[in-house]
Amino acid sequence: MYSRSRSPRGQLPDSYLAAIWRLPGSYLAATWQLFGGYLAAIWRLFGGYLAAIWRLFGGYLADIWRLFGGYLAAIWLLFGCYLAAIWLLFGCYLAAIWLLFGCYLAAIWLLSGGYLAAIWRLSGGYLAAFWRLSGGYLAAFWRLSGCFLAAIWLLFGGYLAAFWLQFGCYLAAIWQLPGSISYEFYSVRVLFRYEFYSVRVLFRSSSIPCSSIP
Repeated sequence: MYSRSRSPRGQLPDSYLAAIWRLPGSYLAATWQLFGGYLAAIWRLFGGYLAAIWRLFGGYLADIWRLFGGYLAAIWLLFGCYLAAIWLLFGCYLAAIWLLFGCYLAAIWLLSGGYLAAIWRLSGGYLAAFWRLSGGYLAAFWRLSGCFLAAIWLLFGGYLAAFWLQFGCYLAAIWQLPGSISYEFYSVRVLFRYEFYSVRVLFRSSSIPCSSIP
């Protein structure tokens, strides 16, 4: 109950003044609280929407990043596989070409060695045959020249011996002519030896008085 304290004329009591002051303060407080509530609700709603939008954007960004990373990893793996396949194929072709070249080179080397050995053996055979043939012809020529030389030497020795015997006979006949001293010649064997043959040329003289012969 309001106090009935008296106040000066023309003035309200303190209780009415306080009530009047409290009423706009209450309305102002209620209005402020309502505005603050709405503002807080709006802020919370905006923050929720902003958080939801941020989370959605982050989710989409994460999904896009993961998708890009997956595609990049797949492309990198595919490129690596193709590169490895190309490298292996190139290595296989290079190894095959190298082996083929080595086989051909070895075959050419063996073939050239075989031909060279055959040519060397053939030339050696021809050289040996030519050497034997030339040696045979040289030996035959040497024997033939030796035979001709021996025949000429024998013929010359025969003629010389015949001439020597004839000359001895003539000399003996001349010596046996009548004179102051008579000689009788006897022929005795005298052997002359030569390198290729032997010829007997016999001549020996002795002076014996005719009176001593019976």
